[in-house]
Amino acid sequence: MGLSARIRTRDGWAVSHAVVTVTNMTGTQVLRAEADAEGAVRDAHPLAPGAYTVIVTAVGYAPAA
Repeated sequence: MGLSARIRTRDGWAVSHAVVTVTNMTGTQVLRAEADAEGAVRDAHPLAPGAYTVIVTAVGYAPAA
């Protein structure tokens, strides 16, 4: 299964062009995707079962993991 997400502010506004980075438990980056103008992120690259850390960054916002 790939990644599908919507990046929003706490007020529900889309965060356009945010970057989503997914790392595995060793800290290796396994996926990087950019949100579209509506804050939607889609990547069909399958992720193996397991635990991941997802980091979201965007201009004007503090990074969140």
